[in-house]
Formats: sequence, C-alpha cells, structure tokens
Amino acid sequence: MPLGELLKGRHFTALSSQENIAFPARDISSELFGFAHCRTMKGASRSTLQRLAIGEIRYAVGGAPMSGEDNLQRMKTLDDAWNSQNWEVFRKRHSADTAVYWPGQPEPTRGRAAHQAESEAFFKSIENHLENNPYKVMFASGDWTCTIANWKGRMIGPWKGLDGKAHPPTNKRFELEFCTVARWQNGEIVEEKLFYDQVSFLKQIGIL
Repeated sequence: MPLGELLKGRHFTALSSQENIAFPARDISSELFGFAHCRTMKGASRSTLQRLAIGEIRYAVGGAPMSGEDNLQRMKTLDDAWNSQNWEVFRKRHSADTAVYWPGQPEPTRGRAAHQAESEAFFKSIENHLENNPYKVMFASGDWTCTIANWKGRMIGPWKGLDGKAHPPTNKRFELEFCTVARWQNGEIVEEKLFYDQVSFLKQIGIL
C-alpha cells in the first residue's frame, strides 16, 4: 500500500531527538515526499516535512507504541539535557505524573515539576556529568529502557548525609556508575528508577 494511502485519515507523529510533533494527516497522496503534497498535512511546518522527507524524522502511524530504539534515543537526549541542564527538554521527557525513585529515598518523587525542582537543586550541591556517548550499557525491553553510564562530579554545595544532617561542601570528587531504568509511555517517562552506590558516593565526597 502506498504510504500516502496508509497515512490518509490517520494520526501522524513525527519523531526526532528534540521533538514530538503530532497532527492529523489529510489529503495525502502517494507522492507524500513532494513538498506540494506535504503542505496538505495540517499543522505540520514545511521544515518538519522537509526533515521527514530526508529521513531526519521518522514516523509512527495510528498511535502505535514507540519502539525500544525510539525510547533509547529519547533516553539519550534526556541525559544530554541533564548534562547541559536543559530543563525544557528535561520536562518533555517526563510525564506530568511521573514517579522517580532515588537511592536512599523511601518514597518516589511524584510529578514532573517536583522532579525538575529536585534536579535543579541537585546541581547546586553536586556538580556532575553522565558519560553517555556512548553508554557502558544500553538496552530496551518492551516499554522499558536500561542505561548505565560512568558518572563523575564533585561536591560544591551542602549535602545531606545518612545521619540526616547537612554537610558543608568538601569540593571532593567522585566517580561511579549510574543506572537508569525507565518505563515509557507516549514518548514520556512515567516511572524512573535511579541506581548508584550511595555509600561509595558519600565516602568519595567526604561525608561518610
């Protein structure tokens, strides 16, 4: 079946590393990649359609679930956003009601806004960087992704120890592995489990 016929009347989602653009596909002929026909796709910019035509953006039709590869690529852009403190992309990668589980935290952080707030606060105390190009481990299974990256940084602000007390910055460096296990839905993380050696982390930054 020609692609134009496949897309006709369907919901169309364009996928790239930085965006998730959705619009209804209307009056699309089999000559989808002729830009005159592409302009009939209501809600899509000409630049988006040009990028689709040259393969820079892939498509999913009819609300089909994203593949594990799609989710892994989004995970990569999330960690890129973490490293650069790009909170706009960071927010796009998490659902409004996401649940984030941290080591040593009895209850998850709930909600996109709360997770962004705690992440911004994290950087004020712990200067850090995930080495995710490439990851040490990176795989997907169903709606889940798992990544492991080398994680480096230093303590530049106060940090709470296992005793519950806030310790002043030591400026000491650390290096650990950081693992993220995430469950994805419609291109957003709805559940995120973070793992690192908390005892080694506290020892290396000098508060244990």
